Amino acid sequence: MAEEHAEIKLLRSQKAKVIEILSTDADFVLQHADSRSLLSRHGYQQVKACRSPSEKVTELLDHILQRGPEAVKGLLKLLNSEPLQETFPMLSFIKDLEVHTASSGEKEIVPVPETMPSKDICNNGGSHYTQSGSKGIAA
Repeated sequence: MAEEHAEIKLLRSQKAKVIEILSTDADFVLQHADSRSLLSRHGYQQVKACRSPSEKVTELLDHILQRGPEAVKGLLKLLNSEPLQETFPMLSFIKDLEVHTASSGEKEIVPVPETMPSKDICNNGGSHYTQSGSKGIAA
């Protein structure tokens, strides 16, 4: 069996976290992925047909992983793009994850420790600040 590419390992290692973050606006992510041709027409239709946001993002990531390392590189570039970084500030950790090429020529993943919480950024009494920084009222 062929060795898994470093980009694919990187995305797989962060998949659950990425799904949690992107599920807040799955359609936004899908449209940006489609605009970069990261999915086939059939793949786009399959992802679009998913009902829940987390299912949609999971299906999107799975399709891109199946398409191979070039599609995964395209997704990583998308996740680092300004529109996604502005919409999903919790994605900032992606900028700190790099695929380095070792002296042997093999690529290796160099993760940076998590510095941000995975849920609400601030919980203040009856209100809280969400990932986008907007203030909401706790029920």
